[in-house]
Amino acid sequence: MSRNVVYPRPTSVITRSFDAIEDAEAPAPTAPAATPEKPDSYSEKLLKYIPAEVIAFFLPAFALVQDPSKPKAYKWLALGFGLVGTLGYLKARADQENPPRWYFYILSAFSFIIWAVGTTQARELFGLEDDISKFFVLVGVFLIPLIDELLTKRSPKVEPVVPEPNPVGS
Repeated sequence: MSRNVVYPRPTSVITRSFDAIEDAEAPAPTAPAATPEKPDSYSEKLLKYIPAEVIAFFLPAFALVQDPSKPKAYKWLALGFGLVGTLGYLKARADQENPPRWYFYILSAFSFIIWAVGTTQARELFGLEDDISKFFVLVGVFLIPLIDELLTKRSPKVEPVVPEPNPVGS
């Protein structure tokens, strides 16, 4: 299972025949193409919005700054590092052949903030009560993958770029 959301691949793929290339040797046999991953389901997408590395960082980091004698800015820094880490890990690990759509990163950022506010004392940074912050988690779990699905259905189908063959001797 990929660590990024797997979106549906375009239905048509442009291919080019090698027959038109004059004086070229026959292309060497290649290994059979790997079967593309099937698109993620709603629940699989939900698990991929926040990287595990970010959770492993944020929980202890935020616990360290909970001391009332520490400045509130430290809590904001921990939240900011978690947000940057979320986007950084997702971008660094993106599948190059079927990358996440642009809106996946925005939804992931919202997911991290909603998760942090709903599961830690980060809610105090936004002046939220415990019940309200937990409600935001429920709304996020319900709406964020749904928004992703709707945007995926509305986004244009982008055809993959097939590289031009390199004739022998050029």
